[in-house]
Amino acid sequence: ERIGHLVLTTNVTTDGEMVESILQYCNTHVRKIIEGIPHFHNPNWDSLKDTWLHYFDANIFDEQFFERDLKALVSRFRSQSIMSLHDFQAYNCDFTCVGGWMKHKGRLTTHEHNHYFWAGL
Repeated sequence: ERIGHLVLTTNVTTDGEMVESILQYCNTHVRKIIEGIPHFHNPNWDSLKDTWLHYFDANIFDEQFFERDLKALVSRFRSQSIMSLHDFQAYNCDFTCVGGWMKHKGRLTTHEHNHYFWAGL
């Protein structure tokens, strides 16, 4: 629904425009998946969207992460050394995905969020 709203508010109207324009809002992993879907190369917005929702199961988005997921992430990174900027960026990106989502949903306080972040370093 949000994607449909986005393309409508940006005056994107053809299937080709919709299919192409959505990529700018996706990370590299998601882009690769979308680019592998046949409806991307033969633009069909509704079919692409249906296939995409199947892959990413949008219905469970509100139950995406739990505290056990954050603890596992922190534990995994704590057990390996962060020796480079690339290692830190990988941790920061993964932590932002899980911890940021949990904080936004009210499942973590700011204090808990900060505590978990530093615990993983």
